Amino acid sequence: MHVLGAGLARTGTTSIAAALTHLLGAPCYHMEALFTAPGHLEAWARAAESDTLPDWSALFDGYAAAVGMPVCLHLEPLLDRYPEAPVLLSTRRSPQAWLASWHHLFRRIEALLRLSDRLPRVALAERVIHHFVLQPAFDGRTDDTALLSGYHRHIERIHDLVPTKRLTVFQVEEGWAPLCQLVGRPVPSEPFPGLNRRGDRRTSRLFRQAFLPPR
Repeated sequence: MHVLGAGLARTGTTSIAAALTHLLGAPCYHMEALFTAPGHLEAWARAAESDTLPDWSALFDGYAAAVGMPVCLHLEPLLDRYPEAPVLLSTRRSPQAWLASWHHLFRRIEALLRLSDRLPRVALAERVIHHFVLQPAFDGRTDDTALLSGYHRHIERIHDLVPTKRLTVFQVEEGWAPLCQLVGRPVPSEPFPGLNRRGDRRTSRLFRQAFLPPR
């Protein structure tokens, strides 16, 4: 494990995952893997049911880094498991920018979860999202006060948890250079990935791929 990502969803984690995959030459674990990698959603759901954490070795087999939710909310055991991995805390330019982006994502998630009584995998996803994301990050709430409080609390917790020498704070607007320095790779010539921005349909395509039966 070359990098542990500590940033919440909607702090550029999809772009960071793509960038780290390019730099490290191996996949980066991200919530997309939770939904689409065979057996991963079921493993997280079993852990939620038993109120434990998943088997990290099994989940991360073949992955060179891990970023985003829900991994970033359960970072403490990973710091000991991967003591040489630097920690990357991604943030947004302002809490309000993050909040607006979170609402944009969560409207799509809520629309998906309304199908939980008809699609078994969506029911599993609902269990995982509540247990491993909403509850630890925002006390199970979705109002603006709880979301912003959770955003600030998470950043403070990471700063308290991770030694300064091990922690890099990053915003995707900084581009390749900080990530390349972090993993000891040269700066690529191609542009830094700009994925999952408002207006693209990546999340919708992911949900269709992961949950809806083929036509």
